[in-house]
Amino acid sequence: MDVTLVHNPKAGHAVASRGAIEAALRREGFRCRHCTVPRLLRHPELLQKGEFVVVAGGDGSVRKVALQLIGTGRTLAILPAGTANNIASSLGVGGELKSVIARWKQSRPQPIDVGLAEGPWGSRYFVEGIGMGLLGRAIPIIEAIDSVSPHDFADAEAKLHRDLCVFIALAHEIRPLPVRLGVGRARLRSDRYLAIELLNIARAGPRLELVPQADPMDGRLDLVTVRAGDRERLVRALSRHLLPGRRGAVLKRKRVTDLRVELLDGVVRIDDRIAWRPTPRLRRARFSVRVVRGALHILLPERG
Repeated sequence: MDVTLVHNPKAGHAVASRGAIEAALRREGFRCRHCTVPRLLRHPELLQKGEFVVVAGGDGSVRKVALQLIGTGRTLAILPAGTANNIASSLGVGGELKSVIARWKQSRPQPIDVGLAEGPWGSRYFVEGIGMGLLGRAIPIIEAIDSVSPHDFADAEAKLHRDLCVFIALAHEIRPLPVRLGVGRARLRSDRYLAIELLNIARAGPRLELVPQADPMDGRLDLVTVRAGDRERLVRALSRHLLPGRRGAVLKRKRVTDLRVELLDGVVRIDDRIAWRPTPRLRRARFSVRVVRGALHILLPERG
C-alpha cells in the first residue's frame, strides 16, 4: 500500500530518523513517498498521493498537515514524535513506532471535528482550540525564554516541566481580562476572566489536561472558563500536573456548538499561535467560533 510520509526530523528530543520510519513502514507492507512539512506547504498537491498521509512529528507538524486535509476526504495517520503530542494523546494514539504502525491494519478513518474561528484575522480552522488569558500569555513568554537561553533540555519531560512551571507562576499573577461571551443565541454577558479556552481535544500547552472528557467526534467544543475569583482553583488544577500520574484539571466546562466573543483587552490564541493582539486602530476583538463536524479524517481504531 502506498502512503505519503511527512516527516519533521526536528520534532521532540529522540525522534526516529527518516530511515528508521521508512523501514518500519516497509516491514508492515507500506511503500512511502517522503516529503518535509515546508515542501508539503509549498506543494499541497502531494497530499493526493497514496492511500493516506502519514505525519511523523509533533503537534505543530500534525496540525499543519491536518489543516491542509480539512474537507478533502483524505485520511491522516499520526506517528507521534514531538514534545507534548497533545493531538495524538487526545485521540488515543501512542506507543512505540512499530506498534502504532501495526495497529493501522485494524483501524479505519474516523471523522474528527474541527473548530472554525471568524474574526479580525479572517476565517481560520483549528484542531486543538482557541483561547484568551493564561495560555496566550504564557506561550510568547516561553518562546522568548527559549530564544535567548542556551540551555539544552535532557528530554521532553524536562522541557514540559519547565513550561508547566511558567504556567503556574503566571496563574498566580496574571490580571483578569474583561470579556463578553454569548453561547448560541444568548445575549453577550460581561465578566472578568483569567482564562477562557474553547477546546476540541482534551489537552493544550505543556500537556495540560484541561478537559479529560473532551471528544473531538461529538459535534461539540468544550468551553472552559476561569473567572477572576477562581484563581486558587486554577493554580490547584495546574499544580496537579506536577504530580505522578498527572491527574486532569478540575475546571468549569460547558459543551457548546458555537460561541460569540467580544474581547476588550489581551490577545487571542488559535492552537499554539497568537492570532490577534490589540493595535492603536483596533483595541478590541469581536469574533465567533463554531464546530465543523467530521471535517477531518484520521486513521484510528474503531470505537467498541
